[in-house]
Parts: sequence; C-alpha cells; structure tokens
Amino acid sequence: MSWNRASPILYLALVFLLVGDLGLYIFADANAIDCNFVWDRPSANNQWMHHWDTQSPGVINIYACLWCGRADGSLPSAYDCIGPTPLTTTGSFDCDAGMEFDSNNALRPIVCYHTFGKDVQTFHCKTRHLDQQCPENKCTNIGSRSD
Repeated sequence: MSWNRASPILYLALVFLLVGDLGLYIFADANAIDCNFVWDRPSANNQWMHHWDTQSPGVINIYACLWCGRADGSLPSAYDCIGPTPLTTTGSFDCDAGMEFDSNNALRPIVCYHTFGKDVQTFHCKTRHLDQQCPENKCTNIGSRSD
C-alpha cells in the first residue's frame, strides 16, 4: 500500500536525476549571464580576471569577472569538434580553456580551447553545447561594441 503512494515521488526523483545527468539547463543559475560569444580564462593578459563577451542583437557586451562557473558543475562545451588531437567522439567536448566564435569559418564557427596537461590545444566545432556562466554579482561590464 505504501509503495503505491511512494511511486510518483520515486519517479519524479528519477526524472530529476536523469535530467541533471544529461546536462540540460534545468539547473542553470538564474542570476548568471551566459558567455555566448567569447570567454577566456584568467591570465596576465586580462588582469587575472575572466574576460568574456555576450552577444545580443546588434550589440556585444564585454565583461570582466572575478569568478565564473556553471551552477550545474558542467564545463563549457561544444559539439562535433576537430583539432590537432584525434577525438573519439562527435558528441560534447569540454572547452575548459576558452571559446570563441569565428565568423569566417562557416562549417565550424566555434573555436574551443582545451587543456591537455600543460598545453592548450585549439579545436574547431560545429555548434555550442553549454556556455560558460558567470554570476552577475561577480562581473563588471567594461564596454560594448556593435555587432
């Protein structure tokens, strides 16, 4: 008798576990901004801040952030990537060192930077999968430019 009452709750819990495992956006931070154009890790070139751009119709906003990371714990990623190191998947590939958009490459416009040991390698991908996210309260808008 008690099993029948617990079944809907059990199924709901399983659905949330499955959705979270698939990396869907249901667990995204509502107060985070998606870095949907360019993002770089902190380095001496960007004053040890996360540097990234967002694109909205006609405008690219440029931000500097103290900290960035996805609320769901996933890394930014892209699909169907090729590069100097052969990959065993056409699925999602982590871009842990940055991403850019290359408008001159129609077939693979997403540039994905991935760390292998101490080296960062460049991969060219067909589409984005997960964007980097930065909490709004950790970021400063440092400018904008026309798209």
